[in-house]
Amino acid sequence: MLMFDPEGRPPAGVAHWVAYGIPVTVTSFAEGEVSKQTDKFVGGKSTINLPHYFGPCTPPGPLHHYTFTLIATDLEPTALAPGLTRDELIKALDGHAKGATGLIGTFSKP
Repeated sequence: MLMFDPEGRPPAGVAHWVAYGIPVTVTSFAEGEVSKQTDKFVGGKSTINLPHYFGPCTPPGPLHHYTFTLIATDLEPTALAPGLTRDELIKALDGHAKGATGLIGTFSKP
């Protein structure tokens, strides 16, 4: 599961959440559950070096697009070490991704 804001911190964007190793038995997260490390996912490394989700924090101004991407893989939940960045995870999933889906939400501050 990746959450990425392409407009944040140009030109690189902001990775708000990098989570992987989510067992197939996990079908949802309770409100607030992903804002801390749990045994339901392996925490990667966000742009601000957090192993868990941090939400939208845009400065006042233009609209930001928050892209959530869920990737199904053939890897066991413990196959990848904790702390991978978004780019490292994408590289590690090369040849192991079996499908993906996404959702884009928008947010801005006046």
